[in-house]
Amino acid sequence: SVAMRHVSVLGRHVTILDAPGHKDFVPEMISGAAQADVAILVVSAGTGEFEAGFDRDGQTREHAVLVRSLGVRQLLVVVNKLDLAQWSRFRFDEIRQKLLPFLKKIGFKERDIRFVPCSGLAGQNVVAKDGIDEGLRAWYQGPTVAEAIRDFQDADRVLDFPVRVGMFDMYKSGSSVMVGGRIEAGTLRRGYKIIAMPSAAVATVKGITLRGAPVQVCGAGAQVELQLGDLDDPSVLTPGTVLCDPEKPVRVVMRFRVQLLTFDLRVPLVSGSDITLYTYTASEPATVSKLRALLDPATGEVVQRKPRCVGKYSTAIVDVTISRPVCLELYRQVRSLGRVALRDRGTTIAAGTVVGVPRSPFDE
Repeated sequence: SVAMRHVSVLGRHVTILDAPGHKDFVPEMISGAAQADVAILVVSAGTGEFEAGFDRDGQTREHAVLVRSLGVRQLLVVVNKLDLAQWSRFRFDEIRQKLLPFLKKIGFKERDIRFVPCSGLAGQNVVAKDGIDEGLRAWYQGPTVAEAIRDFQDADRVLDFPVRVGMFDMYKSGSSVMVGGRIEAGTLRRGYKIIAMPSAAVATVKGITLRGAPVQVCGAGAQVELQLGDLDDPSVLTPGTVLCDPEKPVRVVMRFRVQLLTFDLRVPLVSGSDITLYTYTASEPATVSKLRALLDPATGEVVQRKPRCVGKYSTAIVDVTISRPVCLELYRQVRSLGRVALRDRGTTIAAGTVVGVPRSPFDE
């Protein structure tokens, strides 16, 4: 699972989500990344250790791809264990020069990427600059890890939209149901009626806990624990559930249109390709049902309509069909609920944004 801790970093309150790194736990990592505004990618400077994570099937690559595909724009790369390389500037620059082109290729902008060296075990350049080894001080005058976290830019919040709460955890406490989640849009108040989609079960928000303290109201971006009452069947609260405004609920779809960026595909995507779809906290078997267009990645203009296939590192518009309903929004309305990742045989092959869904009765 994903460990969560609320901490204060140099006066700035942050919620740290520690996602598992092993390949077998990528679905859990996706769940953590879906909740994140920014990301910290920790790589090892140990001999052969960075290379093992960065080869074609390494988890360094896939984790970077996943956090970008799930909407993270700011990335801090922590080059850990640099003390094992005697604080070598050459080793630090070598890792940076290998990672940076790849990160830019998958969609990060160079201005949003920061590289910081440290030794976590020795506590070097983690929080304070006092006592930093002379070997590092000789060439590095940048921020510590804590300073880099403090300096992340604030994320945009969607407040002028009906409330949307992505659910990540659920357990029973007496007669109440406790739900852990993140408010992705709008504002939630104690006493509100909410509807859990796609099951359409209705409940009442009996209490809201933020950072361990009860609150009456909370807005987009907050990691909260909700006490729900008047819920007939708690078993409907499954992964992928979105709690929302009963009068303006989230879209529930089985077919949608997405603008994709493909990665290092072993086999091109064709109409009929079977994949596993990840949307926020849901994962479902899916099919690429139609290839609509190939786009120029720089301008977004259509360069070919109805292509026969989509190759690696291409941008395309495709239709995706699933067998069970999932909750989605258009990316332009609620970004976190409008992103998808496609995986095949244990590898992330593409990611994209939802650009078309069946019309909702609440559309203006």
